[in-house]
Amino acid sequence: MSLTLEELQKAGASPELARILADRLPRRTPGDLTRNPMAVTLSGIALAAFLSTLGWLVIGMSDLQSDVVRLDERMSGVEMRMTALEDRMTALEDRITGIETRMAGIEEKLDRLLQE
Repeated sequence: MSLTLEELQKAGASPELARILADRLPRRTPGDLTRNPMAVTLSGIALAAFLSTLGWLVIGMSDLQSDVVRLDERMSGVEMRMTALEDRMTALEDRITGIETRMAGIEEKLDRLLQE
């Protein structure tokens, strides 16, 4: 449906321009966009792109959360290993203290033997 000459003149078009445009400009009616296949296709593509982007964001966030969980598990494993290493260090320090005590006792015995 075309715009009428009167509607174009009311909109402020000159009589000549109104006459030219009256035959060329379609009148918009409710639902025109849904009848236009190109508009429907483009809006479908835009909606699909939006939903796809949203889906990838959700997948990325869930993958990131699983990576964080794996890192937490690895960190707890590292902490357990560090605790085991600290325990071994403490045991070695105890042995070194025991060896130093024995060496001090041996040195005392040697000093006594050398004094006799």
